[in-house]
Amino acid sequence: TGNARFSLPLFITVMFAKWTGDALDCVTGRSIYDMHIVELKNLPLLETHPENKMLAMQVNEIMASNVVSVELVVAVGTLLDVLEGCPHHGFPVVFPNTTRLAGTVTRRILSQVVVLSTERGLLQDPSVPLQKWQPIDYEEMMKCDYVEVTFESARQAVGLNRLHHVVDLRPYINTSSYTVRATASVASSFTLFRQLGLRTLPVVGPCGELCGVVTRKDLILDSGEELEGSESTDSSDKDGELLRTLSGEEWATGGAVGM
Repeated sequence: TGNARFSLPLFITVMFAKWTGDALDCVTGRSIYDMHIVELKNLPLLETHPENKMLAMQVNEIMASNVVSVELVVAVGTLLDVLEGCPHHGFPVVFPNTTRLAGTVTRRILSQVVVLSTERGLLQDPSVPLQKWQPIDYEEMMKCDYVEVTFESARQAVGLNRLHHVVDLRPYINTSSYTVRATASVASSFTLFRQLGLRTLPVVGPCGELCGVVTRKDLILDSGEELEGSESTDSSDKDGELLRTLSGEEWATGGAVGM
């Protein structure tokens, strides 16, 4: 505009703001931006580059080992118990009767599969050989919103006498999700999170067995307290809604520490 009379006041204000921020940084060890994002908002913000000590650390030193997983073929009652028992955004899927990782699946997909399989009679009796039926279309699942369906109403819809019936998750899992070895360096995991925008990362052993999960909050080594708003949890109650409208993000690409 050619009007420069406010230039000096703005310059002075910006300089005093910078000096104040620098002074707080010396006292707290964190910038005002980091304090707001990490401590006040409880968001696991990662720096641009990994810390030097991450080069000498292995993933098994920071991973969460108490992982909640589901099997490829699982009883609908067990699936409802898992969804109700933890608020994770996604889950690793293992082969039946093993700990070998088969893939990952988001919470939203599991929720939609439970409801739509019940409506369409796709639940199978475990006493007979498993049949390969036409899976539910992915786009159709994403269009459906079941915001008001609760766990109790879902159990009633299934029927108490059919909670042992199984659902085949093979058509719905992500079989190409990123993984990391338990002996890999933390710095390499940090790079994956930064470059690929991951939320969680399954940790596997030499034979592909599921060992644990790494989330963004695990990579913030300077934080002495757990972040309540971490990637692996949701703020809803256990008795909350079974199906809610979530973002279409895949979990690591896939889910969460339940992930």
